[in-house]
Parts: sequence; structure tokens; C-alpha cells
Amino acid sequence: WLNALLGRLFFTWKTDKIRSMFYSKIKSKIDQLNARRPSFLEEITIRSFDEGHRPPHFSDPQLIHLSSHGEYVADVMMHYEGECRVELETVLQWKYSDRLPPIQLDIVLAVTCQSMSGKMRVRIKEPPSNILWIGFHKAPHMKWYVEPVFWEKRMGYSLVS
Repeated sequence: WLNALLGRLFFTWKTDKIRSMFYSKIKSKIDQLNARRPSFLEEITIRSFDEGHRPPHFSDPQLIHLSSHGEYVADVMMHYEGECRVELETVLQWKYSDRLPPIQLDIVLAVTCQSMSGKMRVRIKEPPSNILWIGFHKAPHMKWYVEPVFWEKRMGYSLVS
């Protein structure tokens, strides 16, 4: 019944509010990458984002702690095979010498999380707080697929007569 309820909530998952929450989380990670990117790369941006086609499934729930004040702690196994996809784009500018014009390559990579699974801890603080913590006990098992979408080569050549 839990997975049926969460499956029903998946329709809510597809709303703009949830989508923007995931987008902003990914954007903050991309901003961290941009702070450390080499000078020959322009800013890395998110070209598109798809939150996937299936919600995560949960199994083996275990209540760890429920206090009389309302604090809740539980463990659950999470399995996700929804194929969340992010397309990232940047421009590579490479200059070989002062005599040759710089080479400019548009690079677009699609990064897909095909699956993820692991043991999660869920903690809800006691009222009146509405803080919810979700994390994994250890790094989850993840299967990623990274592929170039296209490469466009823009080079300027001068006519030699």
C-alpha cells in the first residue's frame, strides 16, 4: 500500500513546484562545477531536465524510533529505475597558437541516472518543527549513463590567395 500511495504521489511529483525543486538542486551542483572549471571551458549550463518516468519504490521499512514528543526515525530500502536525465552544455575554446584562429566546440552531454538503490534513513523532528531529513547510510549503488548528444564544430578559416 505504501508504494501504491507513493505511485499516486508521483503524479504530484511531475508538477512544476517539484520539478523546480530538483532543478534548483542540480543547478547548485552545476554552480559548484563552474567555480572549478578550467579556463578553456565556458560556463556549464543545464540544457534540459527530465525527472524520469517512474517513482522510486520502497521496501523493508523499519521503525527505529518514535518518541512521545513526535520525533520519528525510520529506515527503508529505496529502489529507483526511473531514468532521470539532465543535458548539460558548454563551449570549449581552444587556441593552438597566435597564428591560427581558436577552435570552438559546442559540447552537450546527457547524464542519465538509470538506477539507484540503497538503505535510507528518514528523520522527522518533533513538532512544531517541520524539518525532514533524508539520507543514505552509505553511498547508494547507482548506475549512470553519460553520452554526447552532439558536437558542433565552428571554425573560422581565412581564404588564402
